[in-house]
Amino acid sequence: MNTVYERVIERAVKSVAESHDRWEATGQAHTTNLISGTPTVNMYPDFAVSNVETETDDGDETVVVGDAKWKTGSVSNDDIYQLTSYVLARKAPGIVFYPAQDGAAEREYQIKNEWELKIVELPTEDYSASFESFVDTIETAVEDAIIETIDSRDAHD
Repeated sequence: MNTVYERVIERAVKSVAESHDRWEATGQAHTTNLISGTPTVNMYPDFAVSNVETETDDGDETVVVGDAKWKTGSVSNDDIYQLTSYVLARKAPGIVFYPAQDGAAEREYQIKNEWELKIVELPTEDYSASFESFVDTIETAVEDAIIETIDSRDAHD
């Protein structure tokens, strides 16, 4: 189920990015390694959203990086460590999307007092009248989380 959820979120993020002229979303986005050595440790966040109008030495500026976790209960330290690595490597705020759990998983962290890391629950329990309306609900929640995270980053700069 985790793989299905990851693909749903990746698709939602790409759909959201397509509706914003300056954004581009990449699924399973290869990320620069923070460590060197053999064997190499590859990092692939479920998604990265870039601002195609702003370039850095590494390419387009990443404005948010994230992952999807189909889990219930408490947020695991492993998930936080994983996303912290993505945030530090991409130099961008991060989001982890969990399924709905009545707010039990939602949290906000600051990484090095510079980048925000949000744990966001999506309304997966919304039993809409149609598949299209369910997709719209998920995409709206994903878009809101991304915009809020980017706005927070911009306010911090």
